[in-house]
Amino acid sequence: MMFAVPDICQKFVELFAIQKKSDLEKFCSNLVIQQDELVDLIQWSQVIGFVHSSRHAEYQPDQAQITEHDLEALRTEDPAIRAERLPRLMNKTDNLFNVRKRLSAHLFLNTSMRWHLFYFSLEDLTERHENHWKHGPHVHFVNDLWPQYRLEQLDELLFAERKTKVTNSIHIRFKHPDNSFQFDEGSF
Repeated sequence: MMFAVPDICQKFVELFAIQKKSDLEKFCSNLVIQQDELVDLIQWSQVIGFVHSSRHAEYQPDQAQITEHDLEALRTEDPAIRAERLPRLMNKTDNLFNVRKRLSAHLFLNTSMRWHLFYFSLEDLTERHENHWKHGPHVHFVNDLWPQYRLEQLDELLFAERKTKVTNSIHIRFKHPDNSFQFDEGSF
């Protein structure tokens, strides 16, 4: 059985070939990445000579976790205890959704040791919540043209703490196919 290999979007071939950071910044200033284009790149990166690797993490602060004591408010049949504890449990649950962070990173590496990294949180991809970038939904991009980052330290820089230590990334506009993706904190 034969599978049709989709055309890898030419924009990624061009992006990955840029050799100067200033040219990269200029190229990305008008770049828009469609969700399906990024999915195709991930699935078919070997067609353009790159190996793909990904990592995903969720951060939930210990102090925001729901405890067994908190859950007892749901199990008790005593209305006085429920009335006292349920509002606190609801607030704690809301807080957990507000303070958690989900981060995804997609690394592309070729045999010449050129590497390219796209990373994002779910909040970066949404229009519903106030986005930290003035142009809205986006992904972050860095590659081997950032001299302060080495391939072997990317995992530590991205995932050691809730806030990444990768700074000065390029923001690239991100668009969902129907442009209606709305991340709902309560849906995950």
